[in-house]
Amino acid sequence: MSKKSFIYYFVTVLIFVSLVMLKQNSITEKNKKEAVSYYSSWKTDGKPVMVQEVKKNDMENSLKMTLVSESENIYTGYVPKAFLKNISVQSPVVIHIKDKKIPCRILEIGLIMQLDTGMYPVKIFCPKKLSEKNNKYLAEVFVSSLKSVVILPHGSINMENNNSFVWMIKDGKAHKQFITLEERNNKGVVAKGIEEKNLIIIQGSAAIKESDAVKLNYGN
Repeated sequence: MSKKSFIYYFVTVLIFVSLVMLKQNSITEKNKKEAVSYYSSWKTDGKPVMVQEVKKNDMENSLKMTLVSESENIYTGYVPKAFLKNISVQSPVVIHIKDKKIPCRILEIGLIMQLDTGMYPVKIFCPKKLSEKNNKYLAEVFVSSLKSVVILPHGSINMENNNSFVWMIKDGKAHKQFITLEERNNKGVVAKGIEEKNLIIIQGSAAIKESDAVKLNYGN
């Protein structure tokens, strides 16, 4: 091997080794940073939690039932007795067909239980002719509507001695805020006892204790 070839080979190996060491150092530093963020920094930076600002919104509750076609514009569904008190002929109704919502109305609410199902019939009138390919449809009846109420995520609610509370952040520390729960749906829970724009923990509260310092990560 010539001297020139030897030097070229030596420099190539040296560069390769340097890159490998640099990569190893980068991985080591990354691992240290991840470990610190979960353990070592808890005393100095606080326990990591996901937080969200409390907001007010509208909440609509509804019940769903399957309708069977009785005639061209009349459809019948069945509901349990417990739902009868929540609906009336004024309750808004829509029929879902794929991605469309077709407005309809309640024509009649039966008061005689069907012995074979234990359910009560509800007749729906739909002015628009629906597809003849189906004889069963999904209807949604809106039973209540709340305007501008505090709605909390399900995951933010905690329990203590049958009392509900959330972890509220004040001056960088977590404090219990006891609340009263009201209506709920798949989007969240209506609550009283907490104000709009308060900051609450929505994830990571399992290890939290009263007055713990926390490191905030903001959720949507």
